[in-house]
Formats: sequence, structure tokens, C-alpha cells
Amino acid sequence: MNQRLLFALSLLVLLMGFAGCARFNTFHNMKEAFEKAVNEAQARQERQLYVDKETSNITGDSRFTPNRSATSYNRRNNTPTTNRRNAPKTGFDYVIQKGFKLITKYPQSDLVDDAIFMIAESYRHKGEYDEALRKYEEIRIYYPNSDFRDDTEYGIGLTRFLKKDYEGAINTLLIFETQFPESIWTDDAFYTMGDAYFALERYAEAEQAYRRVAAQYRKSPLRAEAQFKAGEAAFVTGQFDKAKFAYGQVLRYKPDREVAFEARFRLGECHLQLKEYSSAMTIYERLLREAQNRNETENIARCQLKIAQCLRYLESPQVAIDLLKQLLEDNTMQTAHGEAQYQLGLIYQEDLGDLESARKAYDAVRGKRATPDAIIEDALRRSNSITKLSEFRPTSGDSTTTHPEADQQARTRFLLAETYYFQVGEKDSALAQYQSVVTEFPESEFAPQALYALGWIYAHDPEPAYRDSVRSQQMYRRIITDYPQTRYANPAREALGLPLEKTEIEEKPDKVLFQNAEAQLDQGNYDQALDLYLKVIEDYPTSVYVPQAWYARAYIYEHYKKEPEIAVNLYQAIQDSFPNTEYGRTARKKIAAVKLTSESPPEPLGNVPPVPAIADSISPRPPEESQHGRLNTWEAATPDTTTEEQQLDTPVMDDLPDSVRIENLDDLPLDRRSQPNRPPVAP
Repeated sequence: MNQRLLFALSLLVLLMGFAGCARFNTFHNMKEAFEKAVNEAQARQERQLYVDKETSNITGDSRFTPNRSATSYNRRNNTPTTNRRNAPKTGFDYVIQKGFKLITKYPQSDLVDDAIFMIAESYRHKGEYDEALRKYEEIRIYYPNSDFRDDTEYGIGLTRFLKKDYEGAINTLLIFETQFPESIWTDDAFYTMGDAYFALERYAEAEQAYRRVAAQYRKSPLRAEAQFKAGEAAFVTGQFDKAKFAYGQVLRYKPDREVAFEARFRLGECHLQLKEYSSAMTIYERLLREAQNRNETENIARCQLKIAQCLRYLESPQVAIDLLKQLLEDNTMQTAHGEAQYQLGLIYQEDLGDLESARKAYDAVRGKRATPDAIIEDALRRSNSITKLSEFRPTSGDSTTTHPEADQQARTRFLLAETYYFQVGEKDSALAQYQSVVTEFPESEFAPQALYALGWIYAHDPEPAYRDSVRSQQMYRRIITDYPQTRYANPAREALGLPLEKTEIEEKPDKVLFQNAEAQLDQGNYDQALDLYLKVIEDYPTSVYVPQAWYARAYIYEHYKKEPEIAVNLYQAIQDSFPNTEYGRTARKKIAAVKLTSESPPEPLGNVPPVPAIADSISPRPPEESQHGRLNTWEAATPDTTTEEQQLDTPVMDDLPDSVRIENLDDLPLDRRSQPNRPPVAP
């Protein structure tokens, strides 16, 4: 009997041993698979640099920032792993499978919290953040005394950051820092907080978090990158002196080679922004030699682009052109060809005044590999602007005021000035063209308009170098003296603080009423504008502003009031009552367009008042129209010399405002100015 009992006990112990071994083997396999997965990630993952295109500046420079730390250390068991943010999916499914097996078969094991933690980490590495958060929460709730408690809290904050729940991440990590001030993850927590603040554009708080990592955690592998990020936070807010100091301090923290390179590259950019071109040149030449020694093609191209930029600012544009052309001939640097062409365009346009060469360079930007979208878009805009400039270039006979087409020449000069100022950004050329209108065509209706443009620029231009209050007042006073009855006289008086006077234009009640409607529309008072437009229609049925008033009402209902049914009925009324004008033809097309975008066909409305059947008796060319039919700011219309019979078949669309035209915009004159008493709006 004793022998049988001894045998049974021995068998029980043996079975328990086997069970213990099975449990341990399951956990061992799981842990080994997890470590293998992260180690494979470490072998596969090279340090990369990402381009923050949203903060790229328009001169062709890309904002480079180091990616997350390539390696960190599981300092709990001294096992090397990749950074907890970036490991790939390989092997993590196996870890999750083994983890659930251990939890199911051995729910009372002291290894369950370890298994849950590895499952949570695996889900996070796979990008399944909601699943990861659920598993982290299990540790927080059911295993409050787990050795992985601080790892779990940091994991929750990190996962929320990766989910782009930046506010949630910050709140979690602030609590983590309070609860676990001695945790091995505290430096990571502040670094991640910095990234979250940065993503929220709270740059001062981001800088503070990064600086805390660099200053307080001397053993942290994140110090150099945190110091670099502190520089980024200062740079993006335009604090270039502060950023320059921050980048200069990165080398104190023994960064790896790539972080050191990026810190010095950005240091050079700070010098550029501060117009310290020689210092920037020295830095980029040194970095170029380093990149050439290591045969780093991408960095060679980046440095050459910056050196060309420095040469341009150091007044050596031809040397810069030679360097850029040399870069373009090197097929190993094709990723930089787009930015090189863009820089060539800037030099030709802004430094040498060779607009045709500039246009060709800008056109060549399109289709180049790896060119930032912002550069492609700006190159296209500049190319189009230069093309439009060619349409308004004065001819050799433009300088004589006895030319039979002097008014047209004045208009051409004025539009050329507008294009220079608004589209190309060549303000000196714009000022010269405005002045030529005043000097060479003083009898033109564009002369007071050009004077007002000059006065406004000298008073309000965003660049201090172009502001001159004395000259601004001179322009306004000349308008009052030489052109007292034009529509620019009272805005000039207002700018000088003088009392307003009645002009001939203001004595026309239909025009005054129409202008009041336009003013209400400008201020966003759509109901008041609608009432005033209707008053124009009802009180002055034969006014030249009636078609415009009708069209403006329809436009307001379509675009501002968002009532397509009313808009369609108004457009229908315009089509029926003004069939022989461009307003009627445009209304017909608008009806089709609005119906396509509305959910259901509009019902007939009983409150649409009838339009007077005067389409064939009014002048179809109301003077000086602009947005929504309003008066132009700087462009005075050329007097209409057509007879009444000729006007009957003349389209109104030539003077229809840009904002309400629906087609053939490229074929129409540039008509983009705002009201005289408001700053000009760039097209």
C-alpha cells in the first residue's frame, strides 16, 4: 500500500513538473519570438530622415528632421530592442498566438501579466492601436502591482500618440511622469510629449519638453535628437537666433553621424535666414566635402543647392547658375533636379530680369522626381505670371501720348503694373509702371487709378522698405487736386482724414444704391444686400445696373445663402428677361450647373418678382463693374463709344466680375481689383 501511494505521489510530482515545463516552454517560446521580431526590426530598420513638407520654405529647402530613435534598450532585462514606435509586423502574430495560449491554459500563472504586456506591445507594433490599448488596460486594472506597471502607462501614452490622439497622449504622459518619476521611460515620455506638442503646433511647450530630455537625462540615448528637435521648435516659429544656438548644442550630446550632419545643415539654414551668408557658405562647403568623402549623393546635392543659394545672395548669380547647371548635368542627382531648376528660375527672374529663361526653368520643374509639391505649384504660378506679362509688355510706340490708342496703352501699362505687383512680386517694376501711367498718360482714366495704387502701396505694403507715408500722402493729394470728380477722390480724402465731398458719380442715385448693396455684400450682410439689389430693380427699372443686380441676387442665393431652388428661379428669370445679353446666356448655363449640384429639382417659387422686359432698351455695358458687379478698385473703364444700335448686340460678359464668371476666364481682361478704400487683393 505504501509503495502504491509512493508511486502515485511520484507520478503526481512528475506530471506537475511536466505541466510547469510546458508553461515555461510556452512563455519562453513567446518571449524568444518577441525578441526575435524586434531584433529583426533593428537589423532591417535604417535611420531615416523624413521631410516635413508642410513647413518647407518656398526657396527650395526641405525641412529635414531625424526620425525616431533607431535603438533604445529594454533596460529591465538588458535586451536590445528597436525603438518601441517603429518595429515591423514580422513575428508579432506568433507572439500574440502564444500569449493567448499561455493565458488560456495557465490563468493563475505569475507569467500572465508578462504575456499580456507582450501581446499589447505586439499589437502596437502591428499598428492595431485599439487592441493594444485594451491589453494595456487589462494590466492597469487586473495587475496593479505588476512589474510592467510603468511600462504599461508609458505604452498607453505612446499608443495614443501613434493614434494621433495628441491631447490624450500628453495627458497620459503627464500623469505617468508624476506617478513614476524614476521610471526608465521618463525621458522617452518627455520626448514623446514634445512630439505631441509639436504636432499640435504648440511649439513653446514642445521646445520645453525636448530641452528637459537633453538637460536632465544624461544617460538617455535621446539627448542629441531632443536637442535637435528643440532647435526645430524654435526654427518653425522664426526664432532663428534661438534655433541657431540649439542646433549648435547638438554636438555636445555625442550624436550619431547623421544627426550631427542634420544639425549642422540646419545651423547653416539659420545663418541664411539671418542673412549671414558667408557663415552659411562656410558650413555648407564643409558639409559638402564630408558628403563627397562618403559618396552620399543625396547630401551632396542638398549642399550644392544651398551653396548656390548662398552665392546668389552674395551677389554672384552667374557662379550660382554654373553650379546649378553642373548639378543638372549629373544624372546621379536627379532627385534634386526639380529644386535646381526652380532656383535657376528665381535667379533669372529676380536677379537678372531674364523672364524668358526664368519661364523655361520654371516649366522644367514639372515632372522632376522628388520635387516638393509647394515648389512645383509656385513654379507653375510664376511661369503663368510671366506668360501673362508678355501680353501686356509695352510696344516701342507706347511712350507717345499722341498715339491714337493712348487710352488702350495706358490700360496696358496699368495691367502690366498689376501683374508685376500681384503675381510676379516685382514691386519695383510695378511702381515704375504705375508711375509711367501717371506721367505719360495723365489724361487717361487710368491715371487717378494708378495714383491711388501708388498711394496704397506706399501706405500699406507689408514690406517696410516700400512704405513711405510722405509719398503716399502726395499721391492722395494729387488725386484730390487733379482728379476731384473721379471715384478715387473720396477714398483719397478719407485716407488723408479730410471730409468727403459729393462727386458727379455719387449724384447718380441708382449707382449710389448699387454701391451700397455691394458694400453690404462685402461685409457679409447678405440679407441687406439682397434688399438693396431688389430696390435697384424696383426703383430704377431702366438702370444699367438692373441686370447686374439680378445676377448678384442669384449669385448670393447660390453661393452664400445655399438656397439652390431660389437661385435657379432667379437665373431662369434673368434668362427669360435678358435673352440677348451675356447675362442671359450665362444664367442658362448656371441653371444647369446648379441643378446638377442640388439634391432635387427646384420647385417654382411664387415670391420671385417679375423682371422688367427691358433687355433690349438698356445699355448692356454698365461702367466700371467688378466683383459681383461692383466697382473696380484701381481700373476705370474705357468710355463706351458704341451707338445704341451697336450696344443691343454687345455682350455684357466682358465686364462681368471674375468671381461670378463661369467660363473663358483666360480670354478676359485682368479685372481683379477690390474697392478703392480697401487694400488690393492679389489675384
